[in-house]
Order: sequence, then C-alpha cells, then structure tokens
Amino acid sequence: MSILDIFNLTWKPREGIIYRNKIWGRHKNLVWLKPMWQGQPPFPIGKRRQNISKVYVELDKIRYSGSFQVKGNVCTFGILNHRHITELYKTDRQNVKFFKRYTGKSKVHPKFGKIVNETKSYRYLAKVIDSSKITREKILGRQLVRRRGTALVDTKEGILVVAGKSGIFILPGGGAEKGESREKAAIRELREETGLKTISIKYLFSHDDPEYRRIRNLYKIFLVEAVGKIKPDGHEVKHIRFWKPNSDINISNTTKLIIDKYLNEFKNT
Repeated sequence: MSILDIFNLTWKPREGIIYRNKIWGRHKNLVWLKPMWQGQPPFPIGKRRQNISKVYVELDKIRYSGSFQVKGNVCTFGILNHRHITELYKTDRQNVKFFKRYTGKSKVHPKFGKIVNETKSYRYLAKVIDSSKITREKILGRQLVRRRGTALVDTKEGILVVAGKSGIFILPGGGAEKGESREKAAIRELREETGLKTISIKYLFSHDDPEYRRIRNLYKIFLVEAVGKIKPDGHEVKHIRFWKPNSDINISNTTKLIIDKYLNEFKNT
C-alpha cells in the first residue's frame, strides 16, 4: 500500500497520457503480444509484465467507467457505455482531483507453454469537484443510428421485460433489418426472444436517444397483445419477468422513460 492510499492523497497524472481501461482480452489465459510484423515471435520467451488498469470518472457523486487525459490546464474526460465513449466533457485542471490506487498483483498463465505473466493492477479515479464548470464536447467520428421496434406487452402480471447476462431488464424488441418496418421488427423480435406470438399490435409513440450519442437508437413503441408459452431464447435473453410500479426489477434508463410515458399518457386512454 502506498502513502497516497494511506492518507487518501491526490495523484498527479502524466501530461498527455490517456488513462483508460486495460484488460487481457476476452479470455484470461491469453498472452499479450506485440504484432508479429514488429518482430515479435509468435510465442513469448521469458517472463512478461503487463499492467491492468480500471479507470473511473466521478460526476455528481456518481461513479462511471470512463477515461481521462490532462493537457496543460485542461482535463478531458469521457463516460463509457457498452465499451464506447458516449459522453465527452472538458473542464479546468483544477476542477478535478485524481487518485491512483494499487489493487494487487496477479499471475496469468498463457494458452501455450509454461510461461507465467505477472500483472500489477491499478485503479484510477478522476473526481469532478464542481459539475457546473464542465462543458460537453462533440464526439468526433461516425455516428451509428439504429432503427428499433419495441414491443410493450402489458398484462395483469405487469409489463413484460427481458434481460441478458447483464441482468438489466429492457422491453423486448430490436433493430429493423434492411427493408423491414419497425412494426414487423417488434413482432419478429418478440417471437424470437420470448416465444410469444402477436395477435394484435398498435403504434403508441416514438422515442429517440439524444443526438450527441455515438450509437443512437430511434425507437418506435408498439402496444402488443400476444399469446403462447413464454420461454427465453437462451442466447440474447436469459431472464423474463413482469415489471410493476415500485418493483425492484433493475430496468434500463431508456426503458424507464418509455414505460413512464406509456403509463402517464397512454394507459387507460
């Protein structure tokens, strides 16, 4: 444990370095290798050391996965969502406190051979002092826009929601294929994800993600009446539950916005 950890002192990041999450890869037993065209042999010789880091940004007392960089008196930081930076901000260097914490050492065994790789793990935190002094920046690069059809199945048990491995529940639905309407996409995705067959469908409203998102979803919400035996597909959907007001089910922010609008403006009208 370092002196910084004991006394909770701030840490000074290196100028111009982008601090972001670093991992071994999808499989823990993979060895980190330089590209072979740089002269690296196909299998490493001897012991290798690789640091693994986790980076967080704290904004209004909420901690997010993200990245940050300091150049001169300016700190640029981004908030990570589904492996992509979806929100980018700038602020004065003095408006951010930085912390670095050593979290331990581990050994990673390669897929081939008997070489053991030692790793040192660190956790970095950029804590914004005053959120009123930050400015949002435009995210450069091509924006991906997805047309999505969403099925809202309202039953006596509640509103049907589905979840994958993450455990975050959303309304069933998905992206429309080329030449496919979002109504047909909602019907198809509902059948694929839950096994339910649509017997009636009614368009309710549209909901679009904010324009600054790098991946922007354009939803059309349909009220669906369906029949059949409910069964998750086991691939994209692992769990199916019924949401009710004051339920403890963990639903996504977008799903909450859609359900709230349905309950306040469309149900029983």
